[in-house]
Amino acid sequence: MTTPPQVQDFPSQVPAKGQPKPIFNANFAAVFAWFQGNAPRLNESVAYIRQALSEVRATAYAGDLPDLTGMAGQLVRVSDDETGLQFVPGGFRDVGEVFEVMGKSAPRGALVLDRATVSRTEFARLWAHAQENELVDPAGAEATLFGPGDGSTTFDLPDFQDLFRRAAGSGRAVGSYEEGANKAHTHGASTNSAGSHSHSGTTDTHAHDHDLEQGRVFVSEATSGTVFGVLRDGGGSFGSDTSNDSHNHGFSTNSAGSHSHAVTVQSSGEDENRPNNVAVLVCIQT
Repeated sequence: MTTPPQVQDFPSQVPAKGQPKPIFNANFAAVFAWFQGNAPRLNESVAYIRQALSEVRATAYAGDLPDLTGMAGQLVRVSDDETGLQFVPGGFRDVGEVFEVMGKSAPRGALVLDRATVSRTEFARLWAHAQENELVDPAGAEATLFGPGDGSTTFDLPDFQDLFRRAAGSGRAVGSYEEGANKAHTHGASTNSAGSHSHSGTTDTHAHDHDLEQGRVFVSEATSGTVFGVLRDGGGSFGSDTSNDSHNHGFSTNSAGSHSHAVTVQSSGEDENRPNNVAVLVCIQT
């Protein structure tokens, strides 16, 4: 390109409207002529810059970016080896973060904690997190911890279905399961006191006779007559035996003093303790 155009310094005082502007006109003419003479080279420079930018993009991002179809608004981060960029599933959540979702399925980059078996390769970051934090039960017996899967290519997610979450503390390990329980307590109950009292009653009603034995003195006063006599040894009778009409014999029980009677309280309720609640999906970030 040719030497840049020579332009004059503009005056400190701008000419009034309608007044001639010789210096402005001269500078404009010089610059315009320079652009006209160098246009082909300028176009070449612009094309070169565009090509360079395209090569930089191709070099920096080739093979580093995942398929971004439908990923508008998602987070992209520098890769762990700092050689490129990679898509971050779930945005700003950290791997292993547990959260609730009001929906039918887990959001992108997360899994529902439902004891599903998943790939160790596809979810390598989550599997590494589980191992680093000692959250894997090798036997697979503890459903609220990660399980071993098939032992080589898969692992089991914890199962948080139908469970309430509780902050770890008091020696509880993260992920440990605890059975439901009621705090120990008693139920008091009593009946009204009836005070000190007795209970009256009657024996069975029936008519009967009284037999007399020898050698005994017998004295009887009954409603139908009186008998008095002595029976001699060797048999025989003296006086008379009276047959009593049908009658009752009175009796009374001993007083137990003022007291209460124990009662049994009937059980009620269902097969679990629960507060008012709403169902949500519990998910984990991968």
